Amino acid sequence: MNSNSPLFVIGSFVAALSMKVARLPVPGQSLLGEDLLLEAGGKGLNVAIAARRLGALVDGIVAIGSDSFAPMAVEALAKADLPEDMLVRFAGPSGTGVGLIDAHGENMIAVYPGANGLLSAREAKAAAARIAAAGAVIAQYEVGDEVITAAFAIARAAGVPTILNPSPYRPIRADILATTDMLVVNTTEAAALIAELAAPSTEGSGGFASLAHALFENGIETLVVTLGAEGALLWRRDGTHLRQPAFPVAAVDATGCGDAFLAGLVVALARTGDPQQALRIASACGAITCGRIGVIDALPDWTGAIALADPPRP
Repeated sequence: MNSNSPLFVIGSFVAALSMKVARLPVPGQSLLGEDLLLEAGGKGLNVAIAARRLGALVDGIVAIGSDSFAPMAVEALAKADLPEDMLVRFAGPSGTGVGLIDAHGENMIAVYPGANGLLSAREAKAAAARIAAAGAVIAQYEVGDEVITAAFAIARAAGVPTILNPSPYRPIRADILATTDMLVVNTTEAAALIAELAAPSTEGSGGFASLAHALFENGIETLVVTLGAEGALLWRRDGTHLRQPAFPVAAVDATGCGDAFLAGLVVALARTGDPQQALRIASACGAITCGRIGVIDALPDWTGAIALADPPRP
């Protein structure tokens, strides 16, 4: 990865409504909320803002609609020092998400894709020169397969690394898997992949190792599995296997932790080239973000991430 070139994010914008509750409801139950936040969000937008806050150059495409939520995205990009021409405008509603967060930071989230579902190969091809000039291309699954397929094909032809975080999970198309260099998944997503690829169960790290080798046969170079409070694992085709313990944190809201981890991982790899250090910084980014309700204001800068990942020794 080239730290002097922008990270290109195939992004999503969601007007995110988050409510704090004492506990998550059971079906049919109504609860009183204890805190409420409406902010610009979306997995792609979160990653783009997180990477920029960590000091990376960032470009990409993010879809918005023509509704009253769309200006939130414009404002969020301006505040984060991201180029407004990342935005692709469609008629109709923008993406919208609703999340409930309990007292332990666990959450339940529903997302309506809105304009995010309208991104297609056309938008990727229109950005082909920017994709080919990127340091890496990142995609998640709040957008459709067509735009990812086209963007990853352009990146592969230009020798640009591609990173896929298939969240929220759906089966990964063979043409996307074949053009993905790094796959970043949590344990639930890893279990789904194991079922799809007929790999062994996820009992212990041995199951994930078997998944890694199955993915290597499909062209993947690196697999990263996030384990929540148990940390994170990384495998590379060259035989590298790393483990990073989680940093202790009083979790307030886990909503953006995965996005912060992903941004920290990619930025740190581009800056340092050291996968172990990148895992530490990524884990620090996730831990810091979990410490308060909401996402964007909780995302750390590089100094904050390093302070947790590598505190000065007395």
